[in-house]
Order: sequence, then C-alpha cells, then structure tokens
Amino acid sequence: MSDLKSISIRFLKRSKVLTVSCLLSVFIATVLIIEMFNLSMNATESYKQSVKAMYGDCDAGIHYVDYRGFNDEIVDKIANLKEVSDYATLMYSSEVRIAGGPVYTVGTDNSKMVSSRYNNTKILSQNEIAINEVLAKVGNYKLGDCIEVNNVTLEVAEIFKDKTSNVDSVEMAVVCKEMLQKITKKDYNTNVIMIKSDDVRNAEYVIKRLDADITTVVFEGDELYEDMVEAFQFFVIVLSVCIALVTSLFTLSVFRNFIHKYRRDLATLRLIGGTTAQTKRIFKHMIRIILLLGIGSGFFVSYLFNTVVMNTLNNEINIITGESHFFFVSSLEIAAVIFVIIYVLMTFMIRKSGEILPIEVLRNNEASKRKKKRTKGIRILKSDLYIARKMVKVRVKDNTIMLLTIAMLVAVSIVGASFTGIVKKNGAEYYKNKYLAETIVTTSSSVTLQEAEVLYTGLREDDEIKVSAVYTTGYRAEYNGETMEYMIADMDAMIKQNILPITEFSESSMIISESFAEAHSMKVSDVIEIKTADVYKLDANGYKIGVEKEGTSCTMQIAGIMKDGELGFRDAYVDIHNKDFPQDAVWIDQIYIDGDSQYIEDKLENLRGEYSYLKWSNYSEVVRVNDKEIENRYFMIEMVVRILVIISSIGWINSLRNIFISRTKDYGILRLQGVSRMRLAKMMIYQILYYLLSGIVCGMVIGCALVEALLYSDLKRFAFDFDFSIVYEMIIIMLLFCLLLVPLLKRICNRKVVE
Repeated sequence: MSDLKSISIRFLKRSKVLTVSCLLSVFIATVLIIEMFNLSMNATESYKQSVKAMYGDCDAGIHYVDYRGFNDEIVDKIANLKEVSDYATLMYSSEVRIAGGPVYTVGTDNSKMVSSRYNNTKILSQNEIAINEVLAKVGNYKLGDCIEVNNVTLEVAEIFKDKTSNVDSVEMAVVCKEMLQKITKKDYNTNVIMIKSDDVRNAEYVIKRLDADITTVVFEGDELYEDMVEAFQFFVIVLSVCIALVTSLFTLSVFRNFIHKYRRDLATLRLIGGTTAQTKRIFKHMIRIILLLGIGSGFFVSYLFNTVVMNTLNNEINIITGESHFFFVSSLEIAAVIFVIIYVLMTFMIRKSGEILPIEVLRNNEASKRKKKRTKGIRILKSDLYIARKMVKVRVKDNTIMLLTIAMLVAVSIVGASFTGIVKKNGAEYYKNKYLAETIVTTSSSVTLQEAEVLYTGLREDDEIKVSAVYTTGYRAEYNGETMEYMIADMDAMIKQNILPITEFSESSMIISESFAEAHSMKVSDVIEIKTADVYKLDANGYKIGVEKEGTSCTMQIAGIMKDGELGFRDAYVDIHNKDFPQDAVWIDQIYIDGDSQYIEDKLENLRGEYSYLKWSNYSEVVRVNDKEIENRYFMIEMVVRILVIISSIGWINSLRNIFISRTKDYGILRLQGVSRMRLAKMMIYQILYYLLSGIVCGMVIGCALVEALLYSDLKRFAFDFDFSIVYEMIIIMLLFCLLLVPLLKRICNRKVVE
C-alpha cells in the first residue's frame, strides 16, 4: 500500500483497451479545443488586419461637420491628449475639378499614417500629384503625365490602388497640403486630424468636450464581418465547453469499466487494511496519468498541426484571411484549463468509488442473482418491444452517462448547423439592404449628366431588365435653418422596381431617412417647408463668381421613410422631375438593375468598351462569396463535430457491448422460456434503438432550447430556425457503428440453451 502510484500504473497496464480509449479521448479533445481556440484567435487577428488594411495605421478621423479648418491651438490640444498616442494632419476638399469633373482630393502631410490610410507611398513635392487607378482609367492618365488641376499643372508621380470595393470606388487624388491650400485658395491647410489611440472611444468623448462641433469618425470594419467573427468566437467557446463535457462523459463511461473491473481488487485492498482515501487516491493517480499523457501529447500535436498543416489547409479552403499562427502561451493555458475541468468532473463523479467494503461485493452478487430471478418473471406473451423496453428501463440509471454523451453531441450539432445557417441568412439580409437590386452600377463623377443620361436611357430601353437611378448633387437644401443633404432619383422607375416603400409619388413629394425623421419628429404624410440652395455662377476652374439663381421655398410632402443607408447616406430624396431643386451639378450615383444576372453581366461587359468608367457589383455574387467564406470558417467546426461523433460512437458501442455481455444469463433465461433466436435478436436491436433515440430526442430538445435562448437574447424574439442536417449524419454514423455489435449479438443468440 506504500506505492499507490505503482498500483495505478499496473491497473492501467492490465486494461490496455480501456487505457488507450481514455488516452485517445483526452488526446483528441485537447487537439480539437486548442485548434478551435487558435482558429478563433487567428480569425480575430485576421479581422483586425483587414480593418487596418482598409483604414490604415489610424483609429479615427476628426473634423468639423462643414470641414472648416482647424486652428493650431485645437491641433495641439488633440495631439497632447493622453488618449492619443500618435496623430497626423491633412486637408480634404471637394472643390477640386479635373477634366471638368469633381475629384475627391486629399492634402497630405506626407506622414506614414496618411499614406497608410489612402494607400499612396511616394512622398509628394509641391508640383506632384498621386491619383488612384479609377481616376487614371477614367482620364487615361499614366505616370509622368501632366494634369491640369484648377488652373495648376501637376505631374503624376504615383498611381495607387483603391482599397474600397469596386462599386464604391471614386476618383481620388493626393497632393501635399500646401498645394491643396493654394489650389482651393483657403486660409487653412488642415481640416482633418487622424489619430491613433488604445482607447479610441474614450478619446472620442474627450475630444467632443474640447469642441462640441467636432465630429470623430471611428474607423471600424464591416459590420457583417465583425458580427461573423464574434458569432464564430462565441460558438467556438460553446463548442470547446461541449467538447470538454463530452470528453469527460466519455472518459468517465470508460473509467466506470475500470471501477467495475477492479472492484474486487479494491475490496481486497480494503480487507488487508487499505483506507477509503487510499483507494480513492489510486483512481485519482490513474486519472492524472491519463490526463497528463493525453493533454501533453495533444498539445504537441496541435503545435505541429498548426505550424505545419494549418497554413496549407488555409490556402486550400481559405478559412481565415492571412497566415495562421500558433498562440503558444495561450494554448498552454487552455491545456491547463482542460486538465482542471476534466479532472474536477472525473473526481467528482467517482467520489464514491473508494467507499468499497468486501461485504458490498457479496451483496451486489446476491442482488445480481435476485435480479436474474426476477427476470424469469417476464411474461413471454408480451411483445418483443415491451420486453426490450423493460430491460432498458432497468439499466437506464447505470447508462445515464452514455445517454448524456449522445444528447450533448446532438445538441452541439444542432447549435453549430443552425448558427451556420443563421449567419448566412443574416449576411444575405445585410447585403439585401445594401443591394436594393440584383446589380448596382456606378459611373464616374467626371462624367457629365448628359453623358450619363445617354447611358441610362439606353439601359431603360432594354425590355429584358428593369432599371432606375439615383443622382448625386453638389447642392444642399435647408430645413428650419439646418442643412439637409439630398439626392435626386428617378422615383417612378424605382417604384416600378419595388425599391421604394410607396405606390405613388408626385413632384412635390420626398423620401426622408429614418434618422432625419426621428431628429425632427416627422412621419409619413407630413407637409414641410424646404428652402432650396442658391445656384452660383462658376468660372472655368469651378470657383464661385456670383449668384445665378436664389433658392426658393418649396412645400413638400413626406411620401415615405427609409432606413439609413438604403439609398445612400443622405437626409432626403427628391424626384428628378422637380425642377425647383438645383440640378446642374449632378451626376449619376448608382444605377439599379434587376433581371437575369448573367444577362446583366454580359450587357455591362459589352457597354464597358464604350463607357470605360462603368463599375458594378452583383448581389448574387456577393452573397455567394459571403456564404462560401462562412462555410469555410465553419468547415472546421463541422469536422470537429463529426470527429466527436466517431469518438463517442466508439464509447457508445463499448457501453452497449458491456450491457449485452452483462446480461448474457438473462438472455439465456429468455431462451429457456421459449424465445427464439430471431426474437432475441430483435429484442437486442430494440434496446439499441431505445438507447439511441432517447439520447437523440433529449439532445434535440437541449439543442433547440439553446438555439432559441441565444437567438432570443440577441433578437428578442423566437425564430424557430433549426438545422438537423448533421444530426441525420450522426444517426447514420452511429447505426453503422452498431454493425460492429453483429458478431456479439450473433454469438449470444446462437448460444446453446444448455450452456
């Protein structure tokens, strides 16, 4: 009794099959959990990198609502805030025109932060300009060309790639701040400040206190992508907990066989003077040995897999963007947590295993005999299904762990598959709000309204498609002394295309955004007074030289309210036939096309030869790519669930095998009472189905309840959106594993009655 560890090791060596089963279970659980954790961490890092790639090495942009200039005092105050770790200054202007069209222009301080934001790399001198590929393509510019910019000639020093998606790209130019100040004739050269901050939300609050008119734009990634990453992380946590529970249940199920097998050995130890604590310690040593070997080897294999295999696999199926890394220290901590969880659960569940007295073994034997005698009382006249149910009912308590393992797997499968489908639907809904038609087309801001109208008219004449358009205007109206940004749209065409939530629209009607309606307590059918903008005379360079037409007061009726961003981030939308609103500084913002996606794609490709500035994006293609990314990300999770199903099926088959072997004498008694071999086989098959269906039904209830609880906490409503696809696979896999029991069932059924 002095060397309890050696006794534990002997027990493990004597039962190689049980020991290997436990080790394999803990090993695979460790690999799966650590891989899931690293996949989650890499997804988060990938998301952060994608945000950085889009917005550069800065966290927020600061400007006034009207983009007026900052004085040096405000710049110094913001730069010296403790929440701001670095900053850069730049100038933005919408008054720059190249080849007669407005161009988004930035005046840079040539800092790395500004360059990372706008993707240009060259340090620009006074007489140089950097342009993006969109502007280069529209104007057919090349490196070294000279461009006339508001009566100033600049040399193209760089053509840089645009970071935004194809459909959102605009003509962009970057010059040094001093040159932009000279071109626009302003008395300032800074109206935007970029900052880096570890606590950008707090920095936003502090900056607002400096000047209430300052607006801070926090650079964040795509809302849908962020939600996908968060949902993925959450599910990885849930799945990891479930893996730990399933592994604990499986290991305990196998470990109970240890307890049963060595029950007499432990009783003998008690008989020669062993204490309860010592017998318990033997099992604890066995658990620790299994966990240390299983978790240690699992951690090592996880490291090898992540550093050798994962990047290759990621390149094939694109699970995450970028390279996969192994978070060594964090993974080590996860391994320690796995050890603690399984060890605590195991020691708690076997807490009574050491309380074994020699007399208990005799009692159990006698009880076993009495049970066998009672079995004789089963009436043969009852159906095979009834007898099988009675036999299962007697042993349900002893096999609760097996049923819980099946239930947990089913629950995890339902949650995983349902979440994948829900994330896909959320993605489709998100893009449906952005893509109000099958295809969205944009032109160039340098294209005149007349040129764009020729394109639009040609598209509308095609009977195979439905077309409408929204126009951007350089003017702003006023409501109650406040600025109202508006766009002009072909409302009749948009109504026919079911884009607008109205059925009728007049020239004196307007659509307003949801935020504008809430800010001014407006509702549909309200009548409001709008003052249109003044129309100025402009010289050849686009500078104002006088008022050509003064703004007038118009009575407008609100025909509908749309969610922010559905038609662009503007306050209101006016019909193109309303001539009271200035329409000379207008170009097409977006063209909405509905119809067969392939037909639309072919038509636009043919038009590109004539209209080189055309850009478009297809809703079906965007949703397909989004679904593919989600499927790739959840592919690993589905594989984990399938692996768990296989592992648990092995444990399940072992448990069923032990059940049938332990009841061999009961089946012999049934044979003595006249039950045929065929009926006996049917009874055992019914028992298998009872165990399987009980676990599956219980798991489906738990899984559905979890899905609904999680959805209700987020959506505040019940969705009843479940996916049982993996559950069907589980049933098939488990039934296939049941074929391994055929030799045993055949041997029991063919056993001679006299034996």
